[in-house]
Amino acid sequence: MDTLSVIRTCLDPLAGRRILDVGCGTGQVASTLTSEGAQVTGIDLDPTAINSARRLGPLADFHIVCASQLPFAEGTFDAAVPVTALHHIPCGLMIKALQEGIRVLGLGGYLIVIEPLPKGSFFEAFRAIEGETVVRLRRKRQSVSLPGQNIWRRGRSNMSGANRSATSMHLSIE
Repeated sequence: MDTLSVIRTCLDPLAGRRILDVGCGTGQVASTLTSEGAQVTGIDLDPTAINSARRLGPLADFHIVCASQLPFAEGTFDAAVPVTALHHIPCGLMIKALQEGIRVLGLGGYLIVIEPLPKGSFFEAFRAIEGETVVRLRRKRQSVSLPGQNIWRRGRSNMSGANRSATSMHLSIE
């Protein structure tokens, strides 16, 4: 299942949904979601990527912000979506970033974590260019890796995990 299909499955219909695109990069996901009527806020630490995102997705709102220190109030979003971004967050800040993603969700909101599996022909072809193998192996050794598509829905006091891939992680944060 591709990224947008996973998001649509959780948030159908997208129109009017408030979505936080965590690690938005150059804004491809944000641009597509806004074209389908979602109200998207994208965050990334890279100013160059944010400038590109603003050009690509002028209907979205973009900020240079760290995922572990979100400046948004509790309950601001219907979904927080780190798409292939979590493995770029330093190991010591990953849990804080997930907690922040949950904090800004409204009741019934979704935290949708999508991470590519570090295997297969596509990964092998790009390994020489991207060099993310070291990043991923470091994360794996520290037991923080979240490969695949993981979806959590915010309840009254915790998040319940729903497996959407071969791997998942149950997250319960009070």
